[in-house]
Amino acid sequence: MPAAFAHDLYGRRVYERLRPEIRRFIKKNKNCFYLGVHGPDILFYYYPLGENSIVKEGYRIHEAPAREFFAEGMEKLRNTDSPVEKSAKKAYLLGFACHFALDSSLHGYINEKDRTAGLTHAGIETELDRRLMIREGMRPLWTDRTSHIKNTGIVCRSAANLLNTSDAVIARAIDTIKLVNRVFINSPEPVKEMICLFLKARGKYEVIHGMLMRKEPIAGMGEVTDYLEREFFDAVPLGAELLTSLWDSMTFGWPLPARFDRNFN
Repeated sequence: MPAAFAHDLYGRRVYERLRPEIRRFIKKNKNCFYLGVHGPDILFYYYPLGENSIVKEGYRIHEAPAREFFAEGMEKLRNTDSPVEKSAKKAYLLGFACHFALDSSLHGYINEKDRTAGLTHAGIETELDRRLMIREGMRPLWTDRTSHIKNTGIVCRSAANLLNTSDAVIARAIDTIKLVNRVFINSPEPVKEMICLFLKARGKYEVIHGMLMRKEPIAGMGEVTDYLEREFFDAVPLGAELLTSLWDSMTFGWPLPARFDRNFN
């Protein structure tokens, strides 16, 4: 369950580099785009403490070649008659491509540090979020990281169709991602200590506790965060390139580049 702000900021930085007609389109369909930037991660928030098929689907999409998801999504676009629904799905897919660009650029390093440096995947991403929020002049522990995510009918319908689930599942996941981020980031330290005890009792501490943003940064994380911060901004041109390629593929039927053969990890 990764940090939310990095994907939001990355989507905004990529947006700034896109052709004017693509920017105009996204601006008209921004709510679908801004849920799309969270990619398959949104599925992790459907009853996240249990084992269920929705959470498993989130992992499956991450591990499969991205081309499979986008090819299926474009086929659904072609079979959508309503111009409004088609635009919503198209914007969602553009946001999803942002997620793919960032994940495939950073996850290799994050996974390596998770295995070899005694750090957790979630903890690394939470500290990157902290760093990026400070860089943007924000107060991390007081910031609502999910204010850009809107739980509207067309957002839920578009995501549900492309993720092969129901509107109700997406609506529930959106409510949960917003709740989790408020509690895990904005709560006082005593509440976070209680959350840790609860996670230990549920056997989820090792996987999830890194999502808690504590008052002070995790010790020994500075060098890792420095590297990821540089890679984050270095990956913005790639994101613009991939979104432009996807736009041209959706609009003109042009083939997607080889980068889409990679998975999100």
